[in-house]
Amino acid sequence: MMRNRNLIGSTVVLLSAISSACAQAPSTAESAQWPPGPEAKIAAALVQGELASQGHSKQDAEALAGAARTLARLGAHPIDGQEDLVTTWARQAIAMGAPPGGAAVFRGRVLGPAYRRVQLSPAQKDVSSASFLAGQQASVTVTPVGNGHVDLRVHGANQSVACTVQRRRDGHLCEWLPLYTERYTITVSAGARAPVTAFVVLN
Repeated sequence: MMRNRNLIGSTVVLLSAISSACAQAPSTAESAQWPPGPEAKIAAALVQGELASQGHSKQDAEALAGAARTLARLGAHPIDGQEDLVTTWARQAIAMGAPPGGAAVFRGRVLGPAYRRVQLSPAQKDVSSASFLAGQQASVTVTPVGNGHVDLRVHGANQSVACTVQRRRDGHLCEWLPLYTERYTITVSAGARAPVTAFVVLN
């Protein structure tokens, strides 16, 4: 009987410890991993290309050509009025010394994720809008170039919050399933200390 009581007591302590550990686990809003999907690869390519475009070495030229190829392969395209970085970076890479064959780009999907570059002063906000279709998974990511700090908010009609933003040091992600086809407001905010360049990717 005493042995059984000791066993029961040990089990209770173990379950209590497990429950406590689960309660202290980070929420999805603090996830350290991007969910699978093209958005992370596109964001990484945009940041890689932006940094390489400011360089002059052969390695910069190759990195720039690689970024252009990745964007083209994934079907990434600029939001209306934005610069087509696939074409611009491919040409710049050749001018910087990348072999023409290595800088050649081949377009992937016709309608892949869309991107736009935003440049913000300290504490400045960039507000834009985009339509998302009902019943289709939607996502918005914002990724700063370098060590800049940004914040992301996405709201639907009547200022309803679209998602719980997953935050990381190198970018933020908002994913949701729209119930109705409507326009959503996307707000990107810079930190108060320094200007920042960032890329917004919509899918």
